[in-house]
Amino acid sequence: MAPKLAPGSPEWWVERLSSDLDAQARQAIRYELYYDGEQPLPLALSTEQYRREFRDLIAEVRDNWMPLVVDAKAQRLNPVGFRFGEVDADEDANAMWQRNYLDADSKMAHTTALTTGRCPIMVWADKDGEPEITVEHPAHMVVAYAAGGSRRKREAALKRWVDDWSGDTHYNLYLRDGIYKFARSSKGVRRPLTTRAEMVPNPLGVVPVVELRHRLRHRDGLCRSALKEVTSTQDQLNKTLIDMLVAAEFQAFRQRWATGVEPSRDPVTGEPIDPFPTKIDRTWTVPAADAKFGEFGQIDLGVFTGLREHLVQSLASRTATPPHYLISGQTLPNAESVKAAETGLIASVRDAMVPFGETWEEVARLGFAVKSDPRRDEWNAQVIWADPETRSEAEHIDAVLKKRALDVPIYQLWSDAGYTPEQIGRFREMLAAEAAALAAGASPTTEWDQRIREKAETMGALVRSGVLPSSAASVVDLDVSFVDGVRPVTLTPDEGI
Repeated sequence: MAPKLAPGSPEWWVERLSSDLDAQARQAIRYELYYDGEQPLPLALSTEQYRREFRDLIAEVRDNWMPLVVDAKAQRLNPVGFRFGEVDADEDANAMWQRNYLDADSKMAHTTALTTGRCPIMVWADKDGEPEITVEHPAHMVVAYAAGGSRRKREAALKRWVDDWSGDTHYNLYLRDGIYKFARSSKGVRRPLTTRAEMVPNPLGVVPVVELRHRLRHRDGLCRSALKEVTSTQDQLNKTLIDMLVAAEFQAFRQRWATGVEPSRDPVTGEPIDPFPTKIDRTWTVPAADAKFGEFGQIDLGVFTGLREHLVQSLASRTATPPHYLISGQTLPNAESVKAAETGLIASVRDAMVPFGETWEEVARLGFAVKSDPRRDEWNAQVIWADPETRSEAEHIDAVLKKRALDVPIYQLWSDAGYTPEQIGRFREMLAAEAAALAAGASPTTEWDQRIREKAETMGALVRSGVLPSSAASVVDLDVSFVDGVRPVTLTPDEGI
């Protein structure tokens, strides 16, 4: 009999979290199979004879819509920077993001979280003492939270993986005081690789693993996959396609009938002999004058396509996926129609931005904690997300320029226009360089004229893109008057320019 483990000990945590990870891994793998189009076929909906006769025909049949449901949201979840305190865009946080390839890995994390319901992210120090941020998989890592309904306070995390060479299963247990490493050999005998005395200390003082959690449920702390409500619909779509293929198979070889024909029998077995062997180069003839031939009616495949379209529409409405993403041939007449069709999707994306943003903010704080930076305790942090809405460039810029009348600072307008913190930083440097050149005594008849020319060219480009001339002049900071009926716009500089 195995010795009883002390609650809270590293060994106790490994045993407890291993069972939790088993359950979490089963759910994660199930939803990822649906996402990848490898979901089990709904053969339970068919008879045994059906499965036996058509198993080879339907073995690889899938009508997979699950990636569209997930990707429609994941493609609009794009962090572009961080704000800490009064800083518009924190350069150190952005450098940390870029150093860990999170432009790419964040997309993978969002897709995993939407598909499976959660995605762990670990923060630790690399060999140079810099923050190392890794996106883990929910089939390999699990996080435990404090008892009593806490949804934020992390008590422990466990990562489990199998060594490809030795076959041993390894366990890394993350607690507030340190990291404990264990292994179970391929023969099933567990051996500790480190003990409490030899543990790797945790200087962060917190469990260095956080989770992207999708649709966290208050009652029990479970997360829900974006596919949870529609896996049954996906099964029905697969079954409909299978039935349509079987029907088409029979339709290609129509069933025929004959009356007034007496088949001959095998003299040995006494079994009837088929008088009409079917071949492409054969004609049926019989001596009986009253014999009649016919064929069964045509199968209406429209029944299956109609059902398929109904199921796809149901899937779209329950997942807030715009119908024109799913239904081929459906076009929307104008930008307003597209915006209206995507209203539910945009609301769903913005809902996901809130918990996902909280997670990325905690990741950034942990990264600063690795470097002993005081921003580890900066709770006034915010993720800067790219605008998830679909808008024409002219419509977007015109809306931004109208904010200028409200005295919104130019830096905020640049952010609203969709420029990244890096681009805005370069804009500031350019403006500072221009100001320095003027302060150094730049000649108004040379550089000043060049600036006026550049502003006029920029304004002309904005007008040609559909922006109102007055708004375009405002954004480039050019004082001009407009002459009605004259094209292109006539520029009238201030006196002294």
